[in-house]
Amino acid sequence: MSEQQASAPSDFELMDREDEEQILAELRGVPVDKFIYKNKRGEFELTYAGTKWVVRQMAEIGEAIRVDTHPKTARCEIDPEYLTCTVLGKRVKVDREAKSETVLDSNIGSARQWSKQKFNSGTTIIPDEHFFSKVVSRATRNLQLSMIPTDFKKQMIAKLVEMQGKGGGGQQQRPPQGQQQSRQQSGP
Repeated sequence: MSEQQASAPSDFELMDREDEEQILAELRGVPVDKFIYKNKRGEFELTYAGTKWVVRQMAEIGEAIRVDTHPKTARCEIDPEYLTCTVLGKRVKVDREAKSETVLDSNIGSARQWSKQKFNSGTTIIPDEHFFSKVVSRATRNLQLSMIPTDFKKQMIAKLVEMQGKGGGGQQQRPPQGQQQSRQQSGP
């Protein structure tokens, strides 16, 4: 493998970089309006904000993803400078009239985060004050992505691509259907 290929980021690394920027913006209270991006294969994927938007769209049609409010975190056994996080969740069918929920499936999401960060092209390493928030957010995103039905995800990405064509740049001025892009809602 050439040195250039070895240093080229993978799709997963590109997703994490994109999502880290959105997680930090969310922590600062800055609205995030980029819901999709293209991976290295030229396919559209959901960003962190896009994943949250699709979860809200699912809730609108009566399916919710319920995330356990107690993530499990631990120092990585391989490298204690990393924190691992696991979140539990379930996808439920919500019957609003009967005021009941039926569990459709459950899963876990996990992530690993370095407790430090690099600056100045990697020459300066400092503690990352947001590493806990980042790892919990990533684990939650991974859980949610795993629980969004594939067909629904494809439909929502197609809708976002269409809206992008009308607004340009892969970004949206506002989330579709007047949805606000603030705090995560895990269900109706």
